[in-house]
Amino acid sequence: MSDANEDHTNDNELLRMTAKIVASYVGNNALSADQVSEIIHTVSSALEQLGQGESGANKAAG
Repeated sequence: MSDANEDHTNDNELLRMTAKIVASYVGNNALSADQVSEIIHTVSSALEQLGQGESGANKAAG
């Protein structure tokens, strides 16, 4: 698989996981629209960092 296709697949998977996590959270908690936007950003960023593995953690710490 080419890097472009792999990146696209990773982006789709990140979006899918973010949507599932946020939908579950929002379904169990009362939030304003601003809070939903913030949750989406927070979850997406956290998943992206997890996807970067140890090298991403080292960059964030360093």
